[in-house]
Amino acid sequence: MINRYSITGPINSFSEDKISWEPRYNASPGQQLPVLLSENQVELMRWGLTVKTSNNRTTSSKLFNTPVNTVFTKASTKNAMKKRRCVILADGVFLWKQIGKKKQTPYYCYQDNQQMFGMAGYWDSSMDLEGNEFSCFMMITGTHPQLSSFQDDGPLFLQSGDFKTWLNPNATQDELDQALEKSGAFRFANHAVSPAIQNDELNYAALISPNTPSDQHGNYTLF
Repeated sequence: MINRYSITGPINSFSEDKISWEPRYNASPGQQLPVLLSENQVELMRWGLTVKTSNNRTTSSKLFNTPVNTVFTKASTKNAMKKRRCVILADGVFLWKQIGKKKQTPYYCYQDNQQMFGMAGYWDSSMDLEGNEFSCFMMITGTHPQLSSFQDDGPLFLQSGDFKTWLNPNATQDELDQALEKSGAFRFANHAVSPAIQNDELNYAALISPNTPSDQHGNYTLF
């Protein structure tokens, strides 16, 4: 499960209409985050469904990732994949390394050239207690080859040259598959970060800075 990433770069370079945006070092489910909807349109959308959109609080808090092996065929997402694909803009993701049965330590993973990138997703509208809102959902698959020492799932990374294809409603399935297959070609660097990243109310630059490896309880590790 991917539940943290960062988006600190110049998102307005992707959009004709400029939007007000502060760097997000700890992008988390439920937050309004920048999403590319077309070649020149960035909008802020909530990542996943909120608790308000469901009576099942346990389930609704997890509705922000969708496995790629079902997203094109499952009834609830098939139509969105035809008409409402999007690119979730990012410059790094947080993954967890298992260091014991009950211990994990967080790592920040980013392109080795430190460039922004995209993650494949789709968007939809939902009804909450206050009316309609728009939500985006991240597609996930088996982990990237370079990130296999961390958790066993991860996003589908998109090259900027493939944004146009992914967003094109007339793209063929073969064209979409080819864009997604390039995810494995990304080259990543990584470093350990503070377990404070778990607190989705925190948002400051030190959250993505190198930190002595420690588990989710703040205890230092040897890995």
